[in-house]
Formats: sequence, structure tokens, C-alpha cells
Amino acid sequence: MIEQKREYYRVEYPLNDRPALLSMDDEFEVVDISEGGLKFKVDSNVNFTVGDELGGTIKFSDNYTFACKGKVIRIDDGNVAINYAHHLPLERVRLEHLLLIQKYHAKH
Repeated sequence: MIEQKREYYRVEYPLNDRPALLSMDDEFEVVDISEGGLKFKVDSNVNFTVGDELGGTIKFSDNYTFACKGKVIRIDDGNVAINYAHHLPLERVRLEHLLLIQKYHAKH
């Protein structure tokens, strides 16, 4: 059995179904979310540093939005991870997971 070492359950998005993080007059693809944070893709010309404060809005596929603010905790392989100052509701994380299951289960 694989042990979960993360504090929060994480939803990973397929390439074509990623929410958008609108921040700093730019739009970034969200790779994964949890109650406590998110990871998003960045181009090589966008600079972030661990410890940077970052604010923005996550826009989900159903047009639900979540205003987030947090701190950069990790940068690796073109991804930036932040911890939110205020948590994304667990109900939203569960709904995102359910929507992905419904969408991709129906195709098989």
C-alpha cells in the first residue's frame, strides 16, 4: 500500500483540463490543487523566487473562481508551487476530482 505523505489530498489535472491562475497580468496553467496550495506551469522567461508572495484568481472549468494569495514554496521543472494563506474549500477539491472522474470515466 502506498502511504500518502502530503497534508492535503491533491487533484492532478490532465493537460487539456487545467484551470487557469490569473495573476500578475498573466495566465498560468494549474497543474494540481489541494486545500492548502497549488502548482502551476511557468515559461522560462517568468521569474519567481522561493518566498515570493503571490496573489491571483483560480478560474475553474465551470467558471467558479477562487481568489488566492500565498507564498512560493518550491520551483522545479517549469512548475511553481505555492501554499495558500487561506485554504481552498475541501468541497471544491472534491468536486474537481468528481468532475474529472465523470468526464474521463464516461470516455472508457
